Amino acid sequence: MEEVTNLNKSIVLAMCSARYPEIIKNGIDKFKAELRFKSEYVKKTNDVLNKIKKKFKMENENVTFVGMHYRGTDYEGHLKKEYKWYKPPPDYNYYLKAMSYFMEYHRNVIFVLISIDKQWLKTNVPYLQTIPHLVVNPTNSKPAEDLALLSYCNHSIISYGTYGSVAALYSEGTTFVYNLGVPLDQRGGTVAMGIAQILPNWHIRN
Repeated sequence: MEEVTNLNKSIVLAMCSARYPEIIKNGIDKFKAELRFKSEYVKKTNDVLNKIKKKFKMENENVTFVGMHYRGTDYEGHLKKEYKWYKPPPDYNYYLKAMSYFMEYHRNVIFVLISIDKQWLKTNVPYLQTIPHLVVNPTNSKPAEDLALLSYCNHSIISYGTYGSVAALYSEGTTFVYNLGVPLDQRGGTVAMGIAQILPNWHIRN
């Protein structure tokens, strides 16, 4: 690369893409070896999960944690910019269907929903609360701490984007992914759908 001597110069880098097929081919264990959470994040995650179990009087039960993530705020604007057409972001109906699956096939299920989209939460959480044992943003933590919390759940329900996808890969459980209805292009918006084409425990749902 040419040496930059003028601070007013611009550097244009080639567009990056999420090469998830290579990550999966190399093995999730290697992926997890590279993505190592700080010990304090792991400790806090375990403390939070234990507190949640205690809240629902399940501290002596074998609990199944399902991490849920909704990527809102500015992301719909990003989708509009990247794609000519896409399905509207998921609402409570998508999450309720996925939650019902885990309620049917697992006992002592606790759902942990993480989202910073306050308006979406205000609109959708009242409907999600019809399913028992739901906690929403239990720590209001830093993004890295929330990522650790989602990653240490047993299963995942995510919308789209890389944040939820990374957490779901780390957890290695059954994962439900929202169908955006756009072609797979290895950009952030379609990473989750692309992974669901490869891993048998990942499922695309409307």
